[in-house]
Amino acid sequence: MGTKALTRLDNLTKRFWEVTTTNTCSQLFRNDWTTLDRRVRRFASLEECQAFLTLSYPSGTKRVKMFVDLPGGETAHIGYIYSKRNQEGKEVWNSQDWVEIREVVSTPVLL
Repeated sequence: MGTKALTRLDNLTKRFWEVTTTNTCSQLFRNDWTTLDRRVRRFASLEECQAFLTLSYPSGTKRVKMFVDLPGGETAHIGYIYSKRNQEGKEVWNSQDWVEIREVVSTPVLL
């Protein structure tokens, strides 16, 4: 069986933005976080991303920078963690949404 040539379909290249949201929660005054959900949403423009974030995280939502470790001990700011306290009846818990936005350039290929 031979190796097939890779064919790039450059005329079908698309550019879009992905917003990855990882939702976590923890009981009040505990440090044992549970991942509830991870979603990837795609948008055609940065304006659509901004509208989504504004709707999802209104002003007053606590926001801190999110970092990733790089080789050589460096770190890079890659997104934000949005935090809030929730209450339903007597039940109180903390939630954090880890949000990262990436520009994606996608080109289909054939093998």
